Amino acid sequence: MILFCVGPDGILRNVALNKPSWQVSTRTDAYGEHSANLANDGSRQTNHYVHVNSCVHSLRATNPWWAVDLEKRTEVKKVQLTNRKRAGSS
Repeated sequence: MILFCVGPDGILRNVALNKPSWQVSTRTDAYGEHSANLANDGSRQTNHYVHVNSCVHSLRATNPWWAVDLEKRTEVKKVQLTNRKRAGSS
């Protein structure tokens, strides 16, 4: 996930990059632990079956959620989400 805000120079910046994050639960499998911080670590990998520890993955939940602490009041201009690829996708 990328949360953008505009800096004083007018450039969009990822304000969520490497900030503390949490999710409803964390799935662990043969490909690693898919913790919340993988959503905002800067990686653009979308297939955790190919790139170990590259994507967030929670356990099945009725109301899933993910949260990030931007650590200060921030006006977000754009949110960019990328879905994880399904098993077998290239």
